[in-house]
Amino acid sequence: MNMRLNVLQAKQQVGVVVPFRFDIAGQDLDLGDAVPWRGMVAVEGGLVDTGRYLEVAGSIRADGDFECGRCLESMCMAVTADFAERFVADGTTPNQADGDVGFYSGEELDITELVRETLLLAEPLTPVCSQECLGLCPQCALNFNKDRCSCDRI
Repeated sequence: MNMRLNVLQAKQQVGVVVPFRFDIAGQDLDLGDAVPWRGMVAVEGGLVDTGRYLEVAGSIRADGDFECGRCLESMCMAVTADFAERFVADGTTPNQADGDVGFYSGEELDITELVRETLLLAEPLTPVCSQECLGLCPQCALNFNKDRCSCDRI
């Protein structure tokens, strides 16, 4: 599924935000084999013509299945990630002072890749089931959240 925004709507009036919302299944985002996102991924935001750029900004909300980095138990975690990007039409040469800008052509701006990248970067490096998680015994691997062992702790 592609997430395309109508550029013509935004170009009707400078400064007016054109809202958008997409709901897409996590597996439809083509993020590879190890996709933790389950259910629907919600993408919402706005597209605005600033007179110089088309700016798109919004947020992504998704639930992911992860493994706790302390106790290795399976868990579900809600993740929210914000994104923002500026775009100019193909063939336009942006100023170097403008920084990074993306390009679009035609009457639509496809934000699918922007959403994919944002979601990949939002994936937690070491998810934790709770701040109180006690983790595993380093000797016998017993989950301290469920029981205690008789190992000598270092």
